[in-house]
Amino acid sequence: MLPFRLPSEAEWEYAARAGTTTLTFRGDLVPSETDLLDHFGVEQRVLTSENAFGLAAMGSLGELCADTYVPGYAGAPTDAAPRHGDGVGVIRGGAADMSPWQGCNEWLAMLSAARGPLDMFAAVRPVLDLPATAVAE
Repeated sequence: MLPFRLPSEAEWEYAARAGTTTLTFRGDLVPSETDLLDHFGVEQRVLTSENAFGLAAMGSLGELCADTYVPGYAGAPTDAAPRHGDGVGVIRGGAADMSPWQGCNEWLAMLSAARGPLDMFAAVRPVLDLPATAVAE
């Protein structure tokens, strides 16, 4: 068995925001069409656009989380644990699925809050827990 796991929705969002509380890890400015094309129009640029945690392309692809999809956040765990139950998994992000941009606010799917049920395919960004001694240091 591999030591990796899927992140919870809360862990994924924290990683996507790189610890910030802004709209995106780049700040609160709504991106223009030019910004979208500059940041997401060239695959190589997407792959190298790291946030402060060193994670690239967060929000570009729909990424599978450990949670079971439930519309909304009512009753969600408050300790960043995944929500378990019957049903399909949660996808976070997925803006690249909407390229080419159609001028109808596709940038919203880049936001760390973009979420939906697993319906076709998803990327996987596995998580590896740190040993307890590394966390304590």
